[in-house]
Amino acid sequence: MRLTPAGELFRRISALQKLLQQKGVDGALIIDSADLFYFAGTGQRGNLFIPAEGRPLLMVKKSFIRARDESALEDIVPLANVKYLAKMLNEYGYGYQNLTTLGLELDVLPAALYRLLQRLFPDAQPVDISSLIRTVRMVKSAYELEVIRDAAQLNYTMYSRARDYIKEGIVN
Repeated sequence: MRLTPAGELFRRISALQKLLQQKGVDGALIIDSADLFYFAGTGQRGNLFIPAEGRPLLMVKKSFIRARDESALEDIVPLANVKYLAKMLNEYGYGYQNLTTLGLELDVLPAALYRLLQRLFPDAQPVDISSLIRTVRMVKSAYELEVIRDAAQLNYTMYSRARDYIKEGIVN
């Protein structure tokens, strides 16, 4: 398995942080599994807080050990329940009380979770950062292009061999 290098994660996070600063958003809470993998390098269930400035905090619900093995991020902590998000941010020095705006992936965030986050962060105005994430993701780095080329080659190899196994009239 190929792990996303730390420099690649840092590039992606820095690009998002610049956009957050331009839009006046204090921090982003990444919850969607695809976005979590893109910014944290792990597919484990969790939440990634990316402040407009400073180091991100990956809070993992399941599996913490695997997330630590997969992600090159420095600050990775276990999270027992999403209702402790604000407390975790405070414990790790992010001062959630100072958040006036909180970026969320409103294009994919379940309504029940949105309502919970409103209760957890009552002083923070929710801001949709879906377009900011797409802006970061649309620009491909050399690393991403290499991964895409490798996947295309694997796809080509696999489908080139299909004719060796698929025969007309064979059902099983």
